[in-house]
Amino acid sequence: MSLVTRKYIALFCAVGASAYLAACGDSNSAPDARIPNEFDANVPVPDAGPPDATPAFAGSIAVNEIAVQGHPEFGQGLQIAASFTSDAVKPALVEGNIAKGCTVLVLTKDQAAAPGLDEGDITITAADNTPVIPKCSFQAGNVGYKCIGKTGAGTVSVIDDADPLAGGKLPPQSAAVTFVTNPATTFSATDVTGNYVKIQGPAGPNVGTFPILALAPDPFPPGTVIIGNPKAVSTGASPITGGFAVVAGVGPIPGAPADGFLADDDNVSIKLTPKAPFPTPVDINFGTAGAGDHFALDTASGTLLNAIPTDGKGFTLTVDPANAGTAAGQVLVINTTDTAADPDSFVDFPDPTAKKVTITCTALGGTSITVSDAVADFIKTSGAKKIQALFFRVNFVPVGTPNKNAINSISGHGFVGFTVPK
Repeated sequence: MSLVTRKYIALFCAVGASAYLAACGDSNSAPDARIPNEFDANVPVPDAGPPDATPAFAGSIAVNEIAVQGHPEFGQGLQIAASFTSDAVKPALVEGNIAKGCTVLVLTKDQAAAPGLDEGDITITAADNTPVIPKCSFQAGNVGYKCIGKTGAGTVSVIDDADPLAGGKLPPQSAAVTFVTNPATTFSATDVTGNYVKIQGPAGPNVGTFPILALAPDPFPPGTVIIGNPKAVSTGASPITGGFAVVAGVGPIPGAPADGFLADDDNVSIKLTPKAPFPTPVDINFGTAGAGDHFALDTASGTLLNAIPTDGKGFTLTVDPANAGTAAGQVLVINTTDTAADPDSFVDFPDPTAKKVTITCTALGGTSITVSDAVADFIKTSGAKKIQALFFRVNFVPVGTPNKNAINSISGHGFVGFTVPK
């Protein structure tokens, strides 16, 4: 499958065990699309009662399969997001509750960048054990939780798809990347299926975070994977010095299987080995319901996801009744940034310069979510230069005490859209 130039879903900042991967940010890398499938665990639960006077801590863990609305060329892939926060940042508006309602956060640049709290390691397992997801751990440096697999440091050799050495075996706009490390690096399908790789080294077109498309075929040497990187440049006899980290749960993989990586009936199990204020291990199981099913938005809503209104008027997003599947409910997350995005990338979504608005709406039951005028007004006044909207159909498992120490987990399927206000 042909990949689209400069249109890749990239990672916030993956940090591996190697010191070569300790710094965030990539010079000249593919644009960072930042598709968080965050779920606001602080949305009030029905009949929860008043919160305690002591600080409340809340966690959210989301395991979803995501695709870019209207752009099948991006493929689909797992998105894993986890965060634990206190109630120090108060919502600007709360309407309704988790059964049907919205929460609005208005964040400064520093608040938006804060990764939350380290509450211990998270293990995520699919019932069919496909794909295999590495342990998710908290990474320092405003990175937060990432699910990091194989890492290494040494040299990185690149053969781009136009290089005669590729022998015509590489898809357009891709590259074969060989990592030579000590001890030697080899890859299996388990290491790469549905994953991305972060390559760190001197600034250049071969450094960045890229989707892994496949294991490299013969005659490429061991330790080689094929990545999507339309800007790759063959290194020839001069490999770069650097390191790598394989990261799971980043997002869509171009050329992914038609049925994706998360089956509708896949029972995702989540285990948190916690720190305070969650004193005992937390086991979350979605049971026979599995993940929320694959679905499609109706025609008007599919268009709207890529054209979120900025006039302050409310709107509704609805699932196509002929392709709804089954799920406990819906989650809609809308993020704004006041930083201009790369005009050549549909999915680029940069950090805010000064202000970010995050709107999280939930609805248990039904097949739609409505954003009221009062909530939509925060989009109007956000100063948005780009808007990201994520719509999920999910199953939902709450754990703990609402408004005190609680963890909300969701698993399902969804779409992300992007709007550039006129």
